[in-house]
Amino acid sequence: NHWFRQGKKSQYTAANVAIVPGGRAGLSRLMASLHNVNVGYFLPDYTAYQQLLGEFTGVAPIAIAHDQDGLRTSPEHLRRQIQLHGLGAFLWSNPANPTGEPIEGDTLRQYVEIARQENTMMLMDEFYSHYMYEQDSSSGRPFHTLSSAEFVEDVNKDPICIVNGFTKNWRLPGWRCCWV
Repeated sequence: NHWFRQGKKSQYTAANVAIVPGGRAGLSRLMASLHNVNVGYFLPDYTAYQQLLGEFTGVAPIAIAHDQDGLRTSPEHLRRQIQLHGLGAFLWSNPANPTGEPIEGDTLRQYVEIARQENTMMLMDEFYSHYMYEQDSSSGRPFHTLSSAEFVEDVNKDPICIVNGFTKNWRLPGWRCCWV
């Protein structure tokens, strides 16, 4: 809320955020809540996604290749893949793990709009969102960071689910605390 929801009508609160014991637990709870859903994920991305997605019978994992330099996906390509594969959800880390490729600005805004328009749940793993080393003086934030929360219109209705925690962004390894 502090960096990405200032002045916006809907806010993240205790009523719409869950606290769980770590990122894997957060992602596992999300997967367990899905039933008969095709879930897309980018290649390359966090290697644990393939294993995680394969553990839940209600989830059909579908790997999607990037269309730009093997590291990025245009909004048009994302929309085509959602429609082509009937994706009800899409999971990715932002910035991407292991490549560090960020999705931000207008591209991230378009991804969030596509989620709304296509009614596809975007499962946003933002554990590395503070790992941005370039300066961004235009945002007004004390450091360069990103989040899909910036482009969510209604936190209770938009199909965007953000997963984040202490372990990476706040450099607190061992603190198994995650919010969804």
